[in-house]
Amino acid sequence: MDVERLEALYSAGPWPEDPRDPRAARRFHAYVEALTRLLARLEEIGAELPRLVRVLDAAAGTGVGGAAAACALERLGRRVELHLLDLRASRLRLVDEWLRAAGCHAPWSAVAADALQAHRLLRPVYHLVLVTGSTMTHFAPWDAARLIAALSRLQEPRGALIITQRDNAAWYLMRGGYPELSVAGVEPRGNGVLVAVHGGYDPVRGSIRTIYYRLPGGEHIATTELHPWFVSSLATLANIFYRRVYVEPAPPNAETIIAALEPRRGTPSPEELGEGPTRL
Repeated sequence: MDVERLEALYSAGPWPEDPRDPRAARRFHAYVEALTRLLARLEEIGAELPRLVRVLDAAAGTGVGGAAAACALERLGRRVELHLLDLRASRLRLVDEWLRAAGCHAPWSAVAADALQAHRLLRPVYHLVLVTGSTMTHFAPWDAARLIAALSRLQEPRGALIITQRDNAAWYLMRGGYPELSVAGVEPRGNGVLVAVHGGYDPVRGSIRTIYYRLPGGEHIATTELHPWFVSSLATLANIFYRRVYVEPAPPNAETIIAALEPRRGTPSPEELGEGPTRL
């Protein structure tokens, strides 16, 4: 998705990511607790978490996941260098508010760019890479493969990739299918309701075209391409690029944690994978 559509969607949408939003603050603190437990467990089973941990938050948004990981690592006695990557430069700077609010001291830097280009922009030095907040919904299967290929190339040999993702496809399946029309949520300032209209399915790319409108008034906000994931499919994809994959299941419509350890060498590059299949 391009920058303009992301900005339009997230500025109008109900998804909490601003540090001043109490819902986002609750989400941040829940991430800190979950990642503290998870990282301690991953260290026990062989993940590399040296005294200085270099962390990359890919498709970071406001850096909720990256800042939470930095705070969790500081709790575990580590020093942290935090790097963030996202298309929306306007949101990346808010990571400083997350860190200061939690009393964390990690230095940070950010690059406004497409996460699919991460391997071209950054050096391969990271012990921990994160893709949090069900962000993988923005990546159809072919793009998801390219993304994981790019991120795995940036990691140390015993590095870890952590993905948090709702089991969207299973959720829709159990509830009778993908809705033609749904309420995406109430806008943060209470100015209206954001509705999502099903705009068609691309069976080659596996993406669903979703059109967002604001009511009342019917203002068009954004048109996006989304992919509802089965978490098991995403974990299988991670297993192509990492030697060990662990899954921590979650209740329905909550975020499952996928932890992939030890990036494989000799796997296809994003360029070798290409941008998608060709229609016959």
